[in-house]
Amino acid sequence: MFARRGIRWVLLMIVALIACVPAVSQAAQPEFYSYQGEDIGTYEALDISEACGFPVLLTNYGTAKGRITEDKQGNVRVVETYSHQFRHTFTNANTGATLTTTAPAKFEFDYYVDGSITLTVTGLQENVTVRGQGSIFRDAGKIVFSLTEPGKILFEAGTHDSFNLAILGQQERAERLCAALAA
Repeated sequence: MFARRGIRWVLLMIVALIACVPAVSQAAQPEFYSYQGEDIGTYEALDISEACGFPVLLTNYGTAKGRITEDKQGNVRVVETYSHQFRHTFTNANTGATLTTTAPAKFEFDYYVDGSITLTVTGLQENVTVRGQGSIFRDAGKIVFSLTEPGKILFEAGTHDSFNLAILGQQERAERLCAALAA
């Protein structure tokens, strides 16, 4: 009888202790999201337009999913987007010539306690191919940017033609893309 009362008392104390632990100590559950559209956004790709000498429009469309993770205090720490079945179309605004690429890359925004933010892009962001020439403009691999220090690349592995054009101004990497859109 005493053993049963002792076990009940211990169980009751454990339940009471668990109930007293603040909710803050429990990790927040990630929030999942998705979006889809025929035209998620069309804008002039100013860096490519400058390199080409004519206006180039970039249209993004497709389906993407992701998650938002918060810390114990409810602060956003990670936003991930998995861009499966996503496409980019580059269009010469003067002639209507287009080039389309798939973009199944993963984007991850990391928000740090010190206030810094990074963007990590992993996988195939774009691979523009032209018949008879093969791949002419490509972003594949992994690249990490500091968003609190614009233009700063923290890590790079792979080929990153458009990121290097946009961030570092390396216009010579866009010559084949421009030539294909001008034809």
